[in-house]
Amino acid sequence: MDQLHQLSGELQRNHTMLASATNFIQAQTMRKRVDELTAEQSRLMDELVELYPDAEARDRYRALSSRIEELQKQIKTSQDIQELRELEGKIESTVGEWVHHFQSMVAALMGAPPPQNA
Repeated sequence: MDQLHQLSGELQRNHTMLASATNFIQAQTMRKRVDELTAEQSRLMDELVELYPDAEARDRYRALSSRIEELQKQIKTSQDIQELRELEGKIESTVGEWVHHFQSMVAALMGAPPPQNA
């Protein structure tokens, strides 16, 4: 859990640096690091989810993760502004649900109360 917390902080800092990159090479380097950190963060989250005793909840987490990946692919290939708006709304909603579900599982693993609904 500590490792995930530290990694998330580093990922946030790298996102900030990527946004302020002043040249192409710097941006490419930062993008590569952000991708590496994101993959590591996903791996750690998946490990935590596997510790959760309820298989149905784990399956729901995986289904939400897959839905997010599917929406990301659709967003990358969409050329229509209206469709993009709809997809962005769907992904925002799905990510919110995914985060809440993950936080609920982690809270249960730690014996803490579940997060409030957003």
